[in-house]
Amino acid sequence: IGSSFDDPSNPCLSYTCNPTGLVAVVQDCPKQTWCAEEERIYDSNKCCYKCKNDCRTTPVNVTVKYNGCRKRVEMARCIGECKRSVKYNYETFQLENSCSCCREENYEFRDIALECSDGSTIPYRYRHTTTCSCRDQCEQSKAS
Repeated sequence: IGSSFDDPSNPCLSYTCNPTGLVAVVQDCPKQTWCAEEERIYDSNKCCYKCKNDCRTTPVNVTVKYNGCRKRVEMARCIGECKRSVKYNYETFQLENSCSCCREENYEFRDIALECSDGSTIPYRYRHTTTCSCRDQCEQSKAS
């Protein structure tokens, strides 16, 4: 009782012994999408994986202008390719092409001071992309 062991044939499954018997514990892999075996990067216990792709953030310089004030800021944008795939839709009984693209996954708000022509400054808040991923075009971004 209290001991546990991994399933040798399934790295996502482990067992724990308790007073009522054997309890199976299945590891959850959130946000995991399917990709070919050669495109997978596994975690330390070889259960969950991420798909290799070129989707990433890259810096871009932008001049923010607001109420006659401005400032040059380095922001991040999403660039890169996403794998195309075809899946079978059981509701329409046909194959459908994927429509994923490299999009913002997480962001944070950042505060800056815009410089005005009269020498004053005004506070300004913008949304800075922190991570990108290949996402369905219909999904919404979420705050981090």
